[in-house]
Amino acid sequence: MKTFIICISVLLLIILISFLKFSDKKLSTKEMSYCAICVALAFILSNITLFRMPQGGSITLCSMLVLSLIGYLFGIKAGIIGSLAFGLLNFIMDAYVINPIQGFLDYFLAYMCLGLSGIFKDKKFGLYYGFILGCVLRFLVSTLSGYIFFSTLSTTIDNLKFSVVYNATYISVEMILSLIVISIPQVYKSIERIKKSLLK
Repeated sequence: MKTFIICISVLLLIILISFLKFSDKKLSTKEMSYCAICVALAFILSNITLFRMPQGGSITLCSMLVLSLIGYLFGIKAGIIGSLAFGLLNFIMDAYVINPIQGFLDYFLAYMCLGLSGIFKDKKFGLYYGFILGCVLRFLVSTLSGYIFFSTLSTTIDNLKFSVVYNATYISVEMILSLIVISIPQVYKSIERIKKSLLK
């Protein structure tokens, strides 16, 4: 199982690096400024917890949504870079690592997945699709990380099933809350106005 996790992690990392390497578009100063604002805002919101899980993970005030906005507004490259910066910031400020693979999955790859929201950047309802995709991918990566984490703590339970339930508990709730927020007409229209202004 650990070999499988390592292979999946490496494969995902190669895919993400490929997106960055083969993207010719460079970020403008304006885009980098907006990305920095989104990362800072996401970090602030991540510390406003509505509920904290006993062994890591929490329901925050839409921090995942703000991270996904980077990809939706500026594309995959910016989304991944911004999410990676957020993960690094979290790692520096509040890292809880019991295994190098678990640390990489939790603090880097899981958040980088949210940057893939940029896949739907130019699609109708792309904001919704991109955010849901990012959340699902983050859930899968966090589940693998949780399996490693809980396997280290206990061998008396089905660690994979426990990790699935544990991570679904907080990620799904924040995803639903965030979808409700962006379904508010004023919020959705504001995001779309920002996106249009960036194209000028």
